[in-house]
Amino acid sequence: MATYQARLYMVLYPTEALILSQLSPKDFVVRYSYGSVSYYEGKLIFAELDINYRDPYFQIDQAMKGLVPHPDGRPKATQYVSSYRVLEHVSIDAIQALFLGNPDGTVLELKEGSYVQPDQLKGFNVFVEVAPLHMISLSRMDMHDYGKYYTGGHPLLSVPRLFYMLMNFDLDTFIDRFKQIPFVPSPIVGIHPAKLLDAILDMESKPKSLSKGLALQNVLARQSYRSITRGLMFMDKDQEKFFPMPPLDQIEEENYPFYKSM
Repeated sequence: MATYQARLYMVLYPTEALILSQLSPKDFVVRYSYGSVSYYEGKLIFAELDINYRDPYFQIDQAMKGLVPHPDGRPKATQYVSSYRVLEHVSIDAIQALFLGNPDGTVLELKEGSYVQPDQLKGFNVFVEVAPLHMISLSRMDMHDYGKYYTGGHPLLSVPRLFYMLMNFDLDTFIDRFKQIPFVPSPIVGIHPAKLLDAILDMESKPKSLSKGLALQNVLARQSYRSITRGLMFMDKDQEKFFPMPPLDQIEEENYPFYKSM
């Protein structure tokens, strides 16, 4: 019987789950998207963890006993370990790679990189929280400070660990166009253009305000990966790990199938 490499995946979107699998990341996306009777349609974001990672919260060794090939020799696709409070109990050190999956099964692997803070932030950033929160926020903070603020800096809204991304929206151009044509669509899917303008003007009128929520639930299922700028970040009060998003022309050259479906 064939032998397969055991892998440990942490699904971050559309839900949180810790899954053992004998599939490669590419095959895992295909399986999750349309290769299973438990059909799912949409984007998939997940990380591969060190297979030796252990935390008392997870019964990984117990689940590992079920990670065996099928009688006909096919690899075991999914052996669930947990589907609740997963990111909270996964050390950032254990994260080895990050993957963005399209609904058609194409996948882009992201490698860890260095995050360089900008000298000075002009205007506002738009952050999309992926796990465990799902908000879209307008903020004066850069990517690093935003994560630190919401994983220990805020006395009421902090979470133990946060996975989020920075989105590339030209808010100045949006404001200019909206003033000329009030029916111009919002650059952020799911947020009414008038509500977005109100939020921007409200932040401008409150120079001490650090961030403002735009939506309680992100709509990544309908927002293109092309909107991601700089990259995606895992953050807690002690550790962080940044995964840069390659430029679009690089993705097109190196991974055209994924680029075409972004």
